[in-house]
Amino acid sequence: MDKGRIFLFHWHAAEAELHAEQLRDWGWRVELEAEDGARGSKAVIADPPDLIVIYHTRLPSHGRATADYLAQHKATQDIRIVFVGGEY
Repeated sequence: MDKGRIFLFHWHAAEAELHAEQLRDWGWRVELEAEDGARGSKAVIADPPDLIVIYHTRLPSHGRATADYLAQHKATQDIRIVFVGGEY
């Protein structure tokens, strides 16, 4: 069952892939970015997902900056952003 599409940000590639696999097991289509918030943001703006997930377990300041940028862009301002783990 296809629940929709998630774009996942996590600043560690191996961990990002593990989280993405779990989401896929639950029926989501997942794209991810683990190195460059600007590159990931461009991909999100070009083809907005149903949900954005940002992990704060590594480099939470990067996650906050990415979320702030996406929240201000017209193409993504209505997409929910979920923060997972780490310090806020």
